[in-house]
Amino acid sequence: MSLVNSSSIRDKKKKKKKAAAAAMKTEENSMLSEVELPKPTLTDSEIEFFVREGYLVINNAAPPEINKKIIRDSDVALKDAGFIEGTRNHSAIGNNIAPAVPELIPIVMNANTNKVSGALASLLGSDYILHKHLTGMNNDPGSRRQNVHKDNFAGFNMRRSHTPWWCMVMYYPQDTTISLAATSVVPRTQYIHPEGSVDERHLRGETLQQYLKSWNTSEQQMEVPAGSCVIVHKDIFHRGMDNTETRRRWMFKYEVLRQSFPLQRPIKTPAPTATADNTQLACVHEHVWNWIHGCTPTSMSYPTSQKISVLGANCDMARLQAAYSLRLGDMLDLISNPSFHGDEMAVRAVRHGLSAALYYNKEESLINRLLAIIDSSMIKRPLVAASCLLAIGESGGVFPESVANTVADYICNLVPPRGMKTGQHNVMSHAILALGLIGTLHESVRKKARTTLTSVMESAALAAKDINADPSRLSQGEFYMEAALACVRITVPHETDDKFLSAMTNAATKIAQVEVSNDLPRLPGRGGGAGADQGLRYTMGFLMTALAKSCNNIYISRCYSSLKTLNRLGNNDPDMRTALLNRWCHLTNYYNGF
Repeated sequence: MSLVNSSSIRDKKKKKKKAAAAAMKTEENSMLSEVELPKPTLTDSEIEFFVREGYLVINNAAPPEINKKIIRDSDVALKDAGFIEGTRNHSAIGNNIAPAVPELIPIVMNANTNKVSGALASLLGSDYILHKHLTGMNNDPGSRRQNVHKDNFAGFNMRRSHTPWWCMVMYYPQDTTISLAATSVVPRTQYIHPEGSVDERHLRGETLQQYLKSWNTSEQQMEVPAGSCVIVHKDIFHRGMDNTETRRRWMFKYEVLRQSFPLQRPIKTPAPTATADNTQLACVHEHVWNWIHGCTPTSMSYPTSQKISVLGANCDMARLQAAYSLRLGDMLDLISNPSFHGDEMAVRAVRHGLSAALYYNKEESLINRLLAIIDSSMIKRPLVAASCLLAIGESGGVFPESVANTVADYICNLVPPRGMKTGQHNVMSHAILALGLIGTLHESVRKKARTTLTSVMESAALAAKDINADPSRLSQGEFYMEAALACVRITVPHETDDKFLSAMTNAATKIAQVEVSNDLPRLPGRGGGAGADQGLRYTMGFLMTALAKSCNNIYISRCYSSLKTLNRLGNNDPDMRTALLNRWCHLTNYYNGF
């Protein structure tokens, strides 16, 4: 009898184990289906247009019934959040418009036939991600037009890039005409800046007209039918316009980021050729074109015999043309010049030229020399150090494994867990950004990046309470935000590094415990600083994205349970993974809308 019972028990255990395995397999397949990636759909001619002009219009991105529902639900959400009709006040909805109107997410995140997802996959790679900043821009009757500007990066310091790492998508659910405040875009300005500081980004009045004339361009308002999206390069000049009609215009702005370097793919069309209105930027166009396609010739075809020096140029186009003409060795000679850092506009141009030079020259001795320049510039020339680190990150996709490991070793030894003090131009933020990018290349490099980012996230968990509402900790807040984005990039599906996953989970949970502050307001239309929480909302958002990407149900469940206990998941209660990707943010209120 005992033998029969033992056999029966064993059989039951086997059946139970088999059923559990089948359930796990089903759950795994379900998880994989949730992260199905869109396929690139843009033609070479459409990519060429974006590279040159800086924007692309996608019509019929959403059907009429979805457009109407989004307008109706957004009006309700805006009112429920405290918006008073007939005034120009702000509301608490801010970044939280998406969880209130869930139909917004599939507009740009759809692995099947969505036109916008296919276009974004072509420009940013199929594994692109959404930034936490997704806001509904209600332009009501009587509104005023903005100044022409480039958007900043959630209030933080510059990280401009010629190659497409970051795009914005503007979705219009209603027919949008000039009288209904059609957004104004300035074509071909995504690569250039006016004279001034390293991130000069505002133009107005007569100065605006002078620059438009010198750049041989003009404002173009995006008159589009309902359901259209306009994809723009993050750094293009644009502005919101005045609404002269008697009804509201909705526009929803998504921030979309590239996760990884482009894969090599065939080019059916030659690189864009110079035209009458872009001769000086032909070198930029060619490099961006090569980079998007993963094409790595030994050098660009653009002539390298430029006589105009970077330091002597009198406008940004000439400065860029000179910077792109320099080979890596000559570039390093220029950067080593002690007087170089005094010209912020030259530093900006050389940063972009350096990205291109590194892309075409991967000689380890020259990269070691660049690392030495960064090391010597850290204190007295922080802008130079930060610019060089960003250039390394952007073009590191072509580094062989030995070079990538050399760079990773340098950054891992450089980066302290708590970042760097204010006033150092966020050097460490650019270092951790570069580490996250290079960490996607090889498993040996990813392992080092994981170890460093684990330490950073452990310190973020300890520092979250002190950073909130303390403007002196702004650089530290930016550092943690960049580190969290780096975590997204190096996390792989079915991640198994328990220490890494635990550090991300704990940091997200600690930030979830921080209470919203009404100090240091960051309101829509005001721009400026990063808000009272110094970017903690974006740190938390990226960490939850990384955990969702990991497909590790243990840590997804752990984070979900903590957030649910703290009532930080919003009103909806979907599956755990979707809940982490939900855009609801407890740090958003009337005074900190985004």
